[in-house]
Amino acid sequence: MNIIFIIIMILSFILDGIFSNFFSNTIFIPLISLMSIIVLKMKYKIDNSVYLFFTALIGLLYDLIYTSTPVLNMMIYFFLGVIIIYYFKKCSNNLLNELVLATILIISYRTVTFLILLITNNISNDINILFNSIYSSLIINYTYIFLMYFLVKKITNKIKNEEKIIKI
Repeated sequence: MNIIFIIIMILSFILDGIFSNFFSNTIFIPLISLMSIIVLKMKYKIDNSVYLFFTALIGLLYDLIYTSTPVLNMMIYFFLGVIIIYYFKKCSNNLLNELVLATILIISYRTVTFLILLITNNISNDINILFNSIYSSLIINYTYIFLMYFLVKKITNKIKNEEKIIKI
């Protein structure tokens, strides 16, 4: 597995915590780790089983550190990883497709967590909470996807160019 993949996932996981603290009283709710697994799956050739294990691991860590809901995010991230794999089998790798996929995943993630919290009586029965969480997540995560797309593309191109120089 590429070291850049691991570094970006660790940084995005840490950024989730930092941004959650800064934006805890605002409408912006980041899902940076989730957005990073979109960008990185598109850019790096990684075996699907390894990728799914890694997404479940990130979900478990997210559970243990940020949400105190053991196994919930692990399962959600795993299934979202499956969606990502199938999406990129059918669609080309470009920014627009990443943004469409981000929209699908954010709506899926926020809806599933809302329903589970609703069923367990941990949240009020107000659909506006769901819509506000989706809307706010889309704004901040589109920005993150846009920045990560070009950053990872630049890093990947630089590495490829350096490999060409070494091979000559």
